[in-house]
Amino acid sequence: MKNRILTAITLAAVILCGCGGNTEEAGPSAASAGIASDTDALTSETDNVNNSLPAQTTEQIPETSVQTEPEAVEVPAVVTAEETSTAKNEQNEQPLNVEARPFLSAEEVENMSDEELIYIAQNISDFPYFFTGTEEIDLFGIPLAEPVNNSAAQKEQVSTVAMQLKEDEITDLSEPLSANVLRSFADNYCQHMIKSSNDYDGYTGLQTKDEEMIFCGENDFYIEYSIRYTELRTMYRNDVRETDEIPRAYRRCFLKNRIDVLSDTENRTYNVYAGKVSAEGIEKEMDMFLGTSSMPVLYRETTETDEAVVYSCYEIYYVGGDYGLCDSAKLIKKDTIFDKQTHRETQTETVIKEAEIPGTYNYFMDYE
Repeated sequence: MKNRILTAITLAAVILCGCGGNTEEAGPSAASAGIASDTDALTSETDNVNNSLPAQTTEQIPETSVQTEPEAVEVPAVVTAEETSTAKNEQNEQPLNVEARPFLSAEEVENMSDEELIYIAQNISDFPYFFTGTEEIDLFGIPLAEPVNNSAAQKEQVSTVAMQLKEDEITDLSEPLSANVLRSFADNYCQHMIKSSNDYDGYTGLQTKDEEMIFCGENDFYIEYSIRYTELRTMYRNDVRETDEIPRAYRRCFLKNRIDVLSDTENRTYNVYAGKVSAEGIEKEMDMFLGTSSMPVLYRETTETDEAVVYSCYEIYYVGGDYGLCDSAKLIKKDTIFDKQTHRETQTETVIKEAEIPGTYNYFMDYE
């Protein structure tokens, strides 16, 4: 538009110039020359104007994105922890080709194979060669009480009891406890057993009748009592108050050579041996203790030095595994040490061998 206006102005000026002035002198050629020069000037000016204008830019129109559906991805099947556990157990479980045998020395026990260790741990209740103590309990002619027509009652239970004394009550440990001192403690102990049964407080009532404290006898190592009573257990069944009568019986051997000391300074109890600390005496007492317990002992031995007597026993345990682990079998050596000077008893434990039991993988809370 601007170019057209300039061109019109230029033509008008040319025409005016041609009409006035010396037309005849100039002649046609002069007029033509003037028009040509003016036209060139106009063209040059037009080019200058065009060059001075900003260059036009072409705006890019964005392309419209096209939504496409994603390709289907195959999702692997979810395997539960229980299925993982079952697969691991089936893969690892193998039958054990082991025969039960007794162990006659500490060396035999410590050199047993992992298969033997696992076999014994899995068959603790049926293994026939556990050490049960060589010292038989003297019943002094009074047989153990048997349950009569009552499945809730148990056979008379035998266990050992150590006298309890405070540190300042112990004056001499060179000799065993006297029978009179021990009988006084035993009488109080038996009465407390019966009284604690009557003190039961709760929704179900508990009382006793026909209480007996029978003195069975005495030997060089202990005095023996039989505590017997009938337990009256009252409860409600279908809103009806009923009382069951259950006979109870407990055989207690109160040891002459063992004392539980109540420490004032250490805030705990510890054991001391009353009498001469010798391998023979220690072995008899500890064998009797094993004979009245259910400890799974494979082998025991007693050694003596100038400073102490050591009673060592080898025990086997079945240990349940934590989440993501297998169960295991452990062989543990327990040393009970009796110091000859202080008569004090200390214990140490050492894990001799441990074996993982195949087929016992525990899958609960397994995040693998």
